[in-house]
Amino acid sequence: MVLAFAGLGINFASGRVNEFIQPPLFVLGVLAIALGVGFVLSAGLAYALSRRFGLLEPRTSQGDAP
Repeated sequence: MVLAFAGLGINFASGRVNEFIQPPLFVLGVLAIALGVGFVLSAGLAYALSRRFGLLEPRTSQGDAP
């Protein structure tokens, strides 16, 4: 999420700089957004697969622990 929001900030800033710096900042922002969204989606997919394969056990209360 941090990387995606940083990319949004870079894209926002790219519209407020001179024309020489604008294209590289825009590309950097788009890449950061794509990487951030990819990380979030992969984390969600890993969590869903782990639950489906039974790798994550339900939490127990403190009284149930041996």
